Amino acid sequence: MHLRRVWLMWMLCVVLAACATPAQPPIATATLPPPKSATTLVVWHAFGGSEAFVYEDMLQSIAAANGYTIISQRMPASTLLADITTAWQGAKGPHVVIVNNSHAIALAQRGLALKLDALVAAPRRDALSQQVRDTTRYTDASGTTGWYGVPITYAFPVLFYNTRAVLQAPQTTDDMLVMARALHNPPDWGLGADITFDTFGGYLAGFDGAVFDADNRVVLGTSGRDGAERWLAWLATLNADPDLLTRLHGVLDVERTVGAGQLAMVIDSSARRSTYQQVWGDALAVAPLPRYAQGDTDVAPVLSSTAVVLNQRLTSAEVRAAQSLIDALISSERQISFAQQGIQPVNRTVDSSTLTAVASIQRAAGSAIAPSPLMLRYDVQGVLQSAIRQVLAGVVTPADAITTADSQLRAIVEGTNLP
Repeated sequence: MHLRRVWLMWMLCVVLAACATPAQPPIATATLPPPKSATTLVVWHAFGGSEAFVYEDMLQSIAAANGYTIISQRMPASTLLADITTAWQGAKGPHVVIVNNSHAIALAQRGLALKLDALVAAPRRDALSQQVRDTTRYTDASGTTGWYGVPITYAFPVLFYNTRAVLQAPQTTDDMLVMARALHNPPDWGLGADITFDTFGGYLAGFDGAVFDADNRVVLGTSGRDGAERWLAWLATLNADPDLLTRLHGVLDVERTVGAGQLAMVIDSSARRSTYQQVWGDALAVAPLPRYAQGDTDVAPVLSSTAVVLNQRLTSAEVRAAQSLIDALISSERQISFAQQGIQPVNRTVDSSTLTAVASIQRAAGSAIAPSPLMLRYDVQGVLQSAIRQVLAGVVTPADAITTADSQLRAIVEGTNLP
């Protein structure tokens, strides 16, 4: 009993001693800053159908990989430029828009788009051909030129043909028309095209016609008149030929005939590659537009592009996010994905060895040209399309149509250095 009392007293002393020991200070830990709010980019576009799914899936994938959020909104194509302009002028609206090159130039002209020359690294920039880059360059009134949209795909008129019916691409327009007439055996047609300025404008140079000279002066009714009149007369001949499915506003006839497998050759935008791929499969071939047989000048089809344009009011964090978006969209990885989905890639480093039609379009692009600055800035296509429509309808002669178009262009381009 005595021993037990001694042991209890000893344990009590140990406990009291432990309690009397000064408490050790807690181990210091780093104080983490509060988490920053995630960056969100609102992106407007006007893509429809399967193309919309391709772009929207790609945008979300890029955002997830780079740690920001993208809200993608599809807008009406007919009012897209007006909607962007209204929103950006009111300091509202999207951070990023994906538009055609004409819209990109219009936004730059209105002082709403961010200049992008310093935002795209040289390797990415140099992967785009100079002609494609020039589709979104704008020179302001002071003479300063800037890059206001990064093209992510491009298009221009080409000749699509079915190798089961046409063994070799025609080299001249005479060759093409001889083949087309020989292949016309109703309901089959040899050649189809929707006669528009976008499709056949490249042939204007082949007839030695011109809209502007090297100094951006309107010459359609002066030094370019003879060639322009011959060009319009040729288009009228194509439109009236009963053996050809080349018609003003003939796009529906062409689509219906192609879909039925009753068309051997088509002049159309390279952006329509997937349409003909679906119909002709491995028999699809693509060639540059045949040279006009009686002319000395090569055909010069005009390039168009789809480009990423940034709101001038972006914060630094939003600019960095937009930079990574652009970088990803023109990377080889994303561009090959475009190619596989029927969208022509703009990156020249993409390996297209297994995509024959894509490679053919890339080669044909060597003869295509960027639109002139004035063609981008003003509705030149609309004026010339009106001339085409009136001549093909038999309302006016080619000479009268050129006189009217020249007068309209001079009024539109008022203030430039005109002769």
